[in-house]
Amino acid sequence: MISTTIQNARGTTADNAGFTGLNGEISLDTERKTILLHDGVHAGGVRVQEDINVKAFGAKGNGSADDRDALQAAITYCAARQLRLYLPEGVYMVGLTTWTPDGTLYSLEVPSNLTMVGQSREGTVIKLIDHAIPAGSYHPIFRSGASPITDINLSNFTIDGNNANQPSGDINGGNLILGTAHNVTIENLTSVNANGQGIQVANAQFPTPVGTNIRIHGCVVRACTYVGIQVSEFERVTITENIVEDCGDNGIDLYGEDLFDHTPRVPRGTRFIVADNHVKACSIGIFLETVQKGVTSGNVVDSCVVKGLQINRAHTGPDNLLVQGNVFVNNPTGAYLSGDTGGVSISNNHFFDFSTQGIELAHASYVTIQDNTFRPTGIEVPIILTSGTQVAFVVIVENTVISDGYNVAKLLVLNATTNFAIQKSEFFGMPFTLGPDLKRYNADLTTAAIGTAAIATATGDPLFTGKPKILSGSAGNIGPGTYNISLAGLTAGTITVTAYQSGVGRQCAVYKFIHGTSLVIAACGADAVIGSPPITAFGVSSTNLALTVGWPNTEIKWSILQSES
Repeated sequence: MISTTIQNARGTTADNAGFTGLNGEISLDTERKTILLHDGVHAGGVRVQEDINVKAFGAKGNGSADDRDALQAAITYCAARQLRLYLPEGVYMVGLTTWTPDGTLYSLEVPSNLTMVGQSREGTVIKLIDHAIPAGSYHPIFRSGASPITDINLSNFTIDGNNANQPSGDINGGNLILGTAHNVTIENLTSVNANGQGIQVANAQFPTPVGTNIRIHGCVVRACTYVGIQVSEFERVTITENIVEDCGDNGIDLYGEDLFDHTPRVPRGTRFIVADNHVKACSIGIFLETVQKGVTSGNVVDSCVVKGLQINRAHTGPDNLLVQGNVFVNNPTGAYLSGDTGGVSISNNHFFDFSTQGIELAHASYVTIQDNTFRPTGIEVPIILTSGTQVAFVVIVENTVISDGYNVAKLLVLNATTNFAIQKSEFFGMPFTLGPDLKRYNADLTTAAIGTAAIATATGDPLFTGKPKILSGSAGNIGPGTYNISLAGLTAGTITVTAYQSGVGRQCAVYKFIHGTSLVIAACGADAVIGSPPITAFGVSSTNLALTVGWPNTEIKWSILQSES
């Protein structure tokens, strides 16, 4: 039976902290103006959440009055007492004031322990007044102070930078700019018309600790003059299910560079997820610079001006990055990678309607490009292009090209000065169509030396039906001499062989043979330094592929794409 007796008491915050009360007793905190419920056992009780209405501080929300002072008073009051600030529907106009430490301008300061919630995302708007910004000034609407902040929750309202009525071309500010921050949730927020970034958590540089536990979810960022969503210097970030459109620079930007002269450099951007976002009509859709241990998955990036995705290295990273299951459509370049990496995997993505190249590797290394689908705008548009001084240690396997009459010479265009250790298997759909009766095999490879030659035997076991049968292997530090790859039990298909000289970086173009007919699709001429092709002769029978290697200290890699009868 529920008791109908209600006990009540009152006292200061300190009084309540030591008060046990009776079971079911209610007390009032006369300082924080909140209610606590007690159980007769635990001191302090449980504080009952109570919203504080911003209009209690004099805010009008009528679209004309300057509500900056009232909003700031409410924010300061609620954060100090860990109360939730509630904003009813309305348009709250805000002007600018001067940040005392350095003389810059801003509208509202975000302190620690702020929870701020609007009545409705579309109906609750905080908007910068017309002509508020002096030309060339720094002027965020929301900003944090010089010290790190913690425990921030912002949701369900709109920030409007009103850039149409500010100095033309201004990008020196933003709608929501936080410094070093921990435990931040920005959810179901709309940030539009920013004079700079839409949402930014720009954590301070070394030696200040990086920001941690930052979550940006379900937001809409549109028509910003600079970056849409940006987080720098961080550990543990999730950016999910946001819509970012029509921004003057990158749509979503993660940055983790150590700008100090440490040896080695200190990673400053680690452990992130960028997933299920829609980025449209920005300069670059998703930009990942010097970041590590992250997943970019399930995003749709379309109609960006320059690139769908860019992964960059400055002094540290990128390292251990997975780009998987995204759709990049109608971007001139689908993805661009530059710099030595600690491992980047690009797999199971769709690159559609690109006009410059599908993926560009510029000075890049340790990249795997696998199981992607490419649909260029024309038959001469490169699928994968290398550029810069050197591109090395790249694996390109099991990708599909959708294009009638495509020029196979453009599948892989090696424009880098040096292209070293690039392994490539046949692209599905080019130059033939695979039937439904194909199986995929893993290779079980053994190599045995016989005199000056080596015999490499490729065998495999089926993993599952409906996929191509692919065998791959390698033999290193061989040549000159003749070497054999066993084809016993395999039927017609395509064999790809790549040769490069160990430790030098000279690489032959890809040799391709059709088993049973010995048709050479591509060959390699004499090397300018060594004076002969790497493979001087070959022979194909029903059981064997024989390669005569002309170069010394050569590594041979092969991939066999075969039908399973």
